[in-house]
Amino acid sequence: DDGVHRAVVIHGPNGNQVYSLNGTDQPYRVYVERMEEGAVTLSGEGLVLYANKRFADMLNKPLEQVISTRIEDYLDETAWKKIHAVFENENEFVKYESVLKSAGKDVIPVHLTASHLPLADQNVLCLVVTDLTAQKQNEDLRLAKEVAEKANKAKDDFLAALSHELRTPLNPVLLLSSEGAEDQELPPRARADFATIRDNIELEARLIDDLLDLNRIVHDKLRLQLKPADCHEILDNAIAIVEPELRKKKISLVLNLEKSPCELNVDRTRLQQVFWNVLKNAAKFTPENGQIKVTTSTT
Repeated sequence: DDGVHRAVVIHGPNGNQVYSLNGTDQPYRVYVERMEEGAVTLSGEGLVLYANKRFADMLNKPLEQVISTRIEDYLDETAWKKIHAVFENENEFVKYESVLKSAGKDVIPVHLTASHLPLADQNVLCLVVTDLTAQKQNEDLRLAKEVAEKANKAKDDFLAALSHELRTPLNPVLLLSSEGAEDQELPPRARADFATIRDNIELEARLIDDLLDLNRIVHDKLRLQLKPADCHEILDNAIAIVEPELRKKKISLVLNLEKSPCELNVDRTRLQQVFWNVLKNAAKFTPENGQIKVTTSTT
């Protein structure tokens, strides 16, 4: 009358057999019903004689639709064979990890613990079903974290090697260009060209360091090295870089450098990078035989 099955009758070739559930009125029933694990008692044929509400919830079915069904409806054949082994050895505990098929064909990972249930004149087993969903998710997260950490370590090692490999060929070029810029036996134009090469090699080395500075990238911080510098000189260096493109497209460059004095406390490399990007885009989008005007002024 309270909706709880107190006995299950199995019709077999040897007549009817009644499996009594006298224990359902005992105090331990309250404990079983409050368990976080699913609890099931099964006949030797795999018939569900009793199940707590947690097990029914795991199946996503009402409890009354679970009692008297077959456990093989929810477990695969291998799992049932594994836990059925307790009938061969009444003192044996069987533990097995499998999946539970719930309504809607969803499956959840579970750990099964089966043991013989000593009841008078009844040959039944007790099955405890533990939901491993959260554990599996945590394990997947842990594995994903380990993979990410290994990938980051490999990336760090690669970038460290890359920084070295990129800077190595620049060193002799920087040395030769520096010597050429200071060689008084060379014509002024040649020394100026060497100075341009030197300045841009230094710029390239600085950019390589910044690009591979993982700590700065992770924390989204821009590292500035502020020093007094002549902005017009920095502008001249940027113009020298784009000058071949201007000549190729026959673009005239008009300079109107009114700001004086032009010394500011700036990051020379960064400011040259800004000037170069602006001039490069101007050269790219200015049509042939066009004109680019550069003006500096005090506001």
